[in-house]
Amino acid sequence: MIKHLSECHKREYIPLDMKRVLMKSRKLCLSERGLILEFGNSIDPAINGKVRLMAAAIQEKEIPGILSLVPTYRSLLIQYDPMMITMDRLMSVIDGIEDDLGDRQPPPGRYFELPTYYGEPYAPDLERVASHCGISPDEVIRIFSETNLLIYMIGFVAALPNMGGLPEILHTPRLPSPRVKLLAGMVGLGGQQVAICPVDLPSGFNYIGRCFLKIYDPTRFPPSPFVAGDRIRFKAVSLEEAIACEGIFPEPIGQ
Repeated sequence: MIKHLSECHKREYIPLDMKRVLMKSRKLCLSERGLILEFGNSIDPAINGKVRLMAAAIQEKEIPGILSLVPTYRSLLIQYDPMMITMDRLMSVIDGIEDDLGDRQPPPGRYFELPTYYGEPYAPDLERVASHCGISPDEVIRIFSETNLLIYMIGFVAALPNMGGLPEILHTPRLPSPRVKLLAGMVGLGGQQVAICPVDLPSGFNYIGRCFLKIYDPTRFPPSPFVAGDRIRFKAVSLEEAIACEGIFPEPIGQ
């Protein structure tokens, strides 16, 4: 009998143990217009928390010459104008910001519940995941749909939320060969990661359900309802309830 993963069900924000993360970032010159700050080498909420914390702290400073910030799982890309700020000056400013972080926590993010239907024809890999994990398809659905997942970054393709926090019992290798096309809204997992397709796209993840909400709208700005640090639960609903949400842009229901 598999125990309830109660720590994954908590909706409220839980402060991160930031002391586990490197005190100072590793700085890599990407080009004459790009600086990368690395904070670790694994998928870890504390490492990602440091990425988001630094992004927030840099934004607060409104530093002339910084054009954009691109957070990833474990690093932060700073794009800048070398005519307004030199690399040496930028690195000095970044060092000062890191030194002043103290015990600050990253932004807590918001909480979303996305109604998701787990069943045919939108669960082509449910049996595969269940077989690999040694549990029933119903148990896969229960554990997955009760888990709060952390968005580590947005990207790879338009508005794709890259999520972690999947219970180890559900970790399943990706498919040997990717599918050529998955429908927008398909929900899948690969290894310890989870994704929902923002548009029709190819993928090697294991897909076990579909959400009909619109998670990418190029007519809006920003086009995605999510940002790194948000949390998502793919709530299990009937097919009728899932389809009733088709085309709706998600709204957070809390923090």
